[in-house]
Amino acid sequence: MTDILKDEVFGELKYLQRNCWGKRMDAPLYNSDGNLILVVQDDNKEGILDIQREAYKTYLQNEDTYKKIAVEYLLDYYKWNYEYIASEVSGVNEKDHKDVVTETQLFEFMTLWYLFICRDGSFGYAFGCCWDVDNGLAVLLSEEEPRIISRTQLENLHK
Repeated sequence: MTDILKDEVFGELKYLQRNCWGKRMDAPLYNSDGNLILVVQDDNKEGILDIQREAYKTYLQNEDTYKKIAVEYLLDYYKWNYEYIASEVSGVNEKDHKDVVTETQLFEFMTLWYLFICRDGSFGYAFGCCWDVDNGLAVLLSEEEPRIISRTQLENLHK
């Protein structure tokens, strides 16, 4: 299999170092300058599965809803974990107090937005954050009740 894959649903994807297919989407998130990066898990270069294609279609049909849900969950996560985050991040100060943090302030702490689609069709947003550089965070969107997990957990979900 080559390092470029043309898929009828995903379009042209490039094989990435992390055992995934990927491409930049024309979809900036949360007033960021960067675009969302689509990442489709394929650890052994076996190819894209139909369940992953269906997951992507579901995401596209509900993209606006997922963006709103993700913000709500991330703001709640920040508030619930404020003391820990404030102890880990030098940029957190009084203006970032947990009860008045804005989306803009929160997203200043986050980078590298991905839409990650697992082999079993689970999917969510994954990103880096300055209080957990090694694991980052993810909002798992494909379950009935979304939840916050680490980026590493998302990548290893249902393997």
